[in-house]
Amino acid sequence: MRLIHMHDDAGEGPRRLAAGVRGSLAAHRLTPGAVASGTPGAETAVLVWEGDARWHDEAGAQPLGPGDGMFAAAPGGRWRVTAGPAGAMLLLVRGGETAPGPVDPVAPAGRFTLNARPHRDALTGFDGFVDMGVRWLVTAATLGARSLVVATSTFTPGGSHDLHRHPSADEYFLVLSGDGEHLTESGPVPVGPGDLVYVPAGEWHGYRTSPGVITHTVYGYLGAGDLDTAGYQLMSRKANA
Repeated sequence: MRLIHMHDDAGEGPRRLAAGVRGSLAAHRLTPGAVASGTPGAETAVLVWEGDARWHDEAGAQPLGPGDGMFAAAPGGRWRVTAGPAGAMLLLVRGGETAPGPVDPVAPAGRFTLNARPHRDALTGFDGFVDMGVRWLVTAATLGARSLVVATSTFTPGGSHDLHRHPSADEYFLVLSGDGEHLTESGPVPVGPGDLVYVPAGEWHGYRTSPGVITHTVYGYLGAGDLDTAGYQLMSRKANA
């Protein structure tokens, strides 16, 4: 597990947060009018974490506000993001190894937003969580992703997710608001707004929100396009096997 504070050394330009064979994470602070760009290659999700920006690609341009994002499939066209008058902070999620499957050579970029309301039905068929809602934003089913996932979750007071692991994907977990504890085999680690946790594949992890606190997060996987491909194992179930 690696704990990263998003605002540490948050100068202008990109800052690599984590990287591996399954993908990478980067933060990119843009001053007003500055540009971040991408070329055809790995799948990439671009999320506006702070400020506002404008997305440009071969299909045209569209505005992005806080919590808005775009998913560029691979292979895809060139794209760029231009910061608005107040500047912007971007979270860049880039896929690495791609799960087998068909590729659309002209797949357009897809829009998503963290403002979509999480709901508990999204986790039907899985267990180990209490008072937790999820909304899948970028997956194989929603936007055709094969090597990354973006989702948002809400933990209401008393909410938790027991220790679990994903054998075939890394996970990232960014606290947007609220606070609580990231759970590990060696004990809990306090986390709050702006803290990003990077968990390599196969490592046990979980989350517990603080008493009386609602926690909102953005999280996802690198190396898989959905939870089934990432794999899901509960420690409690393994111990009882």
